[in-house]
Amino acid sequence: MPVLLGPKKTVGILLALNTTLLPWLIYAGNSTRLISSGLIVYGYAYILCFSELRSPQLLDFFVDGEWMLASVVLLVIKGFGLI
Repeated sequence: MPVLLGPKKTVGILLALNTTLLPWLIYAGNSTRLISSGLIVYGYAYILCFSELRSPQLLDFFVDGEWMLASVVLLVIKGFGLI
């Protein structure tokens, strides 16, 4: 997308797509809402963080590491008996 639309428009589209997830939080259960909220905030953070050129290693860590972070949060929540 950045090649066709340019970086600024791509960031706008990604932020708009991430925003479409917010209404889903109304219908999610309590434990799912907590995890989903964290992932949505994480999505906003790395879209905004990487809207400018950054280190490729940092990009790999955060983009590929999202599922590692989600797994750790899920295990912690499960350990506290919230799920």
